[in-house]
Parts: sequence; structure tokens; C-alpha cells
Amino acid sequence: MDNALAAMLAKANADTEQGKPTLLLDAAFIVINNNQLSHSEKSEQIAALEQQAKGQERAHFAEVWESLYVSTPFEQHYTATSEPK
Repeated sequence: MDNALAAMLAKANADTEQGKPTLLLDAAFIVINNNQLSHSEKSEQIAALEQQAKGQERAHFAEVWESLYVSTPFEQHYTATSEPK
């Protein structure tokens, strides 16, 4: 095995967060898939979940936001940015 690959595997195996459940990420994706919620409601709930996340789980919230963005119809993006808070 190549030294670089061996080093990457050793680092991954030493990671204490590797393999832990990501309950907040799971909850965020449930929010994204909830068609009863508006874009604004989804954004608020995801932001609240992100505030609770720590470590690698928090870092993965970039993927959650990207998923929300690509799964939201364009019309809702426009109305979401023009809604008063």
C-alpha cells in the first residue's frame, strides 16, 4: 500500500467522530423533504438545527443548505427573499 493512502486510512481510523450518528443532519433532510413547509420555514428550522451541531456534523451542514437550494423551485427562492421577517 502506498504511504499516502496508508496515512489517509490511519487518519480516518483515528477520527473519533467517524461513524457516529448524525441525528441533526438527518432531521435537517427531513425538513427539506417536508412539502408542507415554505422555503422560509425550512430555512429557519435548518438554521436552528445547525446551531445545535458540533464538529464534523456542523461542517456537513453546507451540504444541507445546498440540498435546500437545489430542491426549492425558483419561484420560492424569489418569494423567500422578498418575504418580510
